Amino acid sequence: MSRVAVIGTGNIAYLATQVLLNMGLQPIVVARRGSPKATYFKKLNVDIIYVDEAREYVARYTLEGLGFDMVFEDSGSTEGLEPAIEITRPRGVIHLKSTPGALFKADMTKAVVKELRIIGTRCGTFREFRRSVEMLKSGAVKPLITSVLHGIENGLEAFKKSLSREEIKVVLRL
Repeated sequence: MSRVAVIGTGNIAYLATQVLLNMGLQPIVVARRGSPKATYFKKLNVDIIYVDEAREYVARYTLEGLGFDMVFEDSGSTEGLEPAIEITRPRGVIHLKSTPGALFKADMTKAVVKELRIIGTRCGTFREFRRSVEMLKSGAVKPLITSVLHGIENGLEAFKKSLSREEIKVVLRL
C-alpha cells in the first residue's frame, strides 16, 4: 500500500518520483488521462492512476480510505492543488512544487477542515540542494532528456518543442 503520491508527469515529477524510490518509498503517480508523458513513468516501475479515478483509488487502497500521507503536487497547473487536497489524508502533507504563473484553483476550506500542511518548496535548504546534486552525480536520479537539438540557430525550435505535451526535457547543445 503506497502512502505517497506524485501529481504530474513533467520533469519535476519525474525527478521527484526517482528521489522517493531511492528513499525506499513506492509513490503512485497521478496523471491526466491521455498524458503522453505517463508512459515514461512506467519505466520507473511505479503505478499510474488518472486524476478522474484518484478518489476511488484513495477509498479502496489507502489506509482506512482516507488518502495519502504525503502528496507532491508537481503538475505545473493551476488546477493541481485541488486534487492534491482531495487525495491527502487528514493532517497529511502536501509539498507544493508547481509554479504555474497564475492563481491556483482550490477549495482551501477543505484543506483547513482536513488540517493539511501545505509546504511550498522550490529548491530546499543548501544541504538538500547539495544532496540533490550528489544524487544526480551518482546516477541515483537521472533526468529524462526527450529531445536534443544542436546549434544556437535551433534555439527557437527547442523552445517551441519544450512546450509540447510529449516532451519532458529538451536540451539545446551549442
